[in-house]
Amino acid sequence: MMNPGKPVGMKKPVQLCMYTRPGCHLCDVARGVLEAVRLRHPFGIEYIDITTDPDIERKYRYEIPVVCIDDRELFRHHVQEKLLEKLVVDETRRG
Repeated sequence: MMNPGKPVGMKKPVQLCMYTRPGCHLCDVARGVLEAVRLRHPFGIEYIDITTDPDIERKYRYEIPVVCIDDRELFRHHVQEKLLEKLVVDETRRG
């Protein structure tokens, strides 16, 4: 059965999010890794500043950076470039 909202052969783009805050050195490093992988394997990324929401800040205060696909956490504190690349490729294939 075809999905009328999705052209044939088109896969859903991978969408990641990273929880961060200003002045977070580990977040800056993680952002660099995300951008390097994104140059090779395009994906969407949303950067979420935890200081804008008290509930999110409570949850991730000591954990950032946190990188997720959908609601699934992939990394906390450090992003492993090769593993991120593999996860993005796998997620793209799953589409």
